[in-house]
Amino acid sequence: MANTTGVSAANSTDYTQLTTKKDANSDLDKTAFLNLLMTQLKYQDPLNPTDDKEFIGQMAQFSALEQMNNLNRTSTMTQGYALIGKSVTAEMFNSTTGNTDVITGRVASVTSKNGETYLNIDGKEVPLAKVTNVSGDSTEKDQMNSINSNIAASQSIAVIGKQVQAIIVNDDGSAGSFVEGKVDYVKFVGGRTVLSVNNNEVYLEEVVSVSDTPLLTGKKISAYVNGAEPNTIEKITGTIDSVKFNGTNASLIVGDKEVSIGKITDMNTALSYVGKSVKTKTDAGVVDSVAVRDGKAYLVVGEKEFALSDIVK
Repeated sequence: MANTTGVSAANSTDYTQLTTKKDANSDLDKTAFLNLLMTQLKYQDPLNPTDDKEFIGQMAQFSALEQMNNLNRTSTMTQGYALIGKSVTAEMFNSTTGNTDVITGRVASVTSKNGETYLNIDGKEVPLAKVTNVSGDSTEKDQMNSINSNIAASQSIAVIGKQVQAIIVNDDGSAGSFVEGKVDYVKFVGGRTVLSVNNNEVYLEEVVSVSDTPLLTGKKISAYVNGAEPNTIEKITGTIDSVKFNGTNASLIVGDKEVSIGKITDMNTALSYVGKSVKTKTDAGVVDSVAVRDGKAYLVVGEKEFALSDIVK
């Protein structure tokens, strides 16, 4: 039988890695479920294929499983945020020593990784599921921080997996770099919510746009830029690789070209119209693409171009 050893949370043991095989494989997650379903379809009998109703039923099960996982993740994150500022005790099996380590300390922050909630206790990340005792000796300030954390949690959890745009603020308060990408996870540090976006740490208040799909990067546009010869204009077509922002001016990087734009939000709006029907005071049609001319976005409908201000809602 393993011994129980009391240790502080500040030692060098990485408790995020100390999970047993049983813990790691005890639940059938949505990825495993989908893999099983795809395997079933791949090897089904072509003379007796899976019935449509059965397939729909399995997809419904998959959807229900995903919703349950999302609900469980939200619930555990909320539980974790409620512990910020409180003293907790956790028991972790140490596979290196064969002992059960007892970790005690005050919860400084909460992180969500790969669907599991971790508590930061004196610099160590400990799974929420390993907590065995919670002490209610938090101060009034700690309790207020906990309430604010719960409010921030409800806002930040909703953006996990979403595409966001953010403008990182410099230490002097000026606008810095531009970041766009999917939110991988969130954590709460020092009373502020931090999002992980393309390996960048972004504060929640720095986010300017949220979407289910990429807003700019990867989108196809045409643009009119200065040509190789003086006083000439060249039309280019390509996908947006990235966005360059220096605090006042923004430009789109399309291949080896740099396309200046007036407002990032105008480009977001213009690209959201692609494939949709629009009308002006005199015309109507489906937006085929977006063109950029003199820093402004135009909607291309057939052989015509319309400014955003021309659109009648």
